[in-house]
Amino acid sequence: MEESQIKITVNNFRAIEKAEINIDGITVVTGENGCGKSTLSNSCIIHLRQLLNMINWFIRNYLFH
Repeated sequence: MEESQIKITVNNFRAIEKAEINIDGITVVTGENGCGKSTLSNSCIIHLRQLLNMINWFIRNYLFH
């Protein structure tokens, strides 16, 4: 995996039993209804938000204190 790629692993979350996805550039997720496409995108958004909150907390508590 190159540095610019992001690897996402999801296990036993809603409709997704197991998924490993490498995101590099434009990534298209396709599949039948109910296979977990929206679940995958929602989990990415949730984790990105958590990461941004941690970065924000770190900046407020350690860099500007």
